[in-house]
Amino acid sequence: MELLDDCGTHDRLRLLVCTVPRASRKQDGYPRLGELHAEPGATPADLLEGLRAVSTMLSSVIRTAPADARAIIWARDGGQVAGPQHFAARGAHELLLHAHDLCAGLEVAFDPPRDLCERLWDHTEPWGVYGDTAATGDPWHDLLVRSGRTRPST
Repeated sequence: MELLDDCGTHDRLRLLVCTVPRASRKQDGYPRLGELHAEPGATPADLLEGLRAVSTMLSSVIRTAPADARAIIWARDGGQVAGPQHFAARGAHELLLHAHDLCAGLEVAFDPPRDLCERLWDHTEPWGVYGDTAATGDPWHDLLVRSGRTRPST
């Protein structure tokens, strides 16, 4: 259960990290906030409920953002500011990668839709935060490799 607590908390944190800067429209770094943690004794259902809540927040931020809204999407390497068309991709990217991490730790198969992976690969490539990774024709594998992860053997 500790792995699930750690990963569930991390997933909510990553999605919250995607949501709060976009909602703040801050462009010079992430807002300085504390962390969101699961309470002791939280069940897997509780962790999913928290993830659903943070996902709903991100969805609301995306839907209500004016087309000209700008916010930081990456803080490292000097930061990168982008518009709302990038907010959903940033959140989806985090969700897929951390779902992979959680499932790998639990030894549960995770195989996201290839069309989603391909859209994320195409959309996130110009961000340039992952370095150069050549596409292999398997967009899920490519997203994992580009983010520094390896695909578990099947």
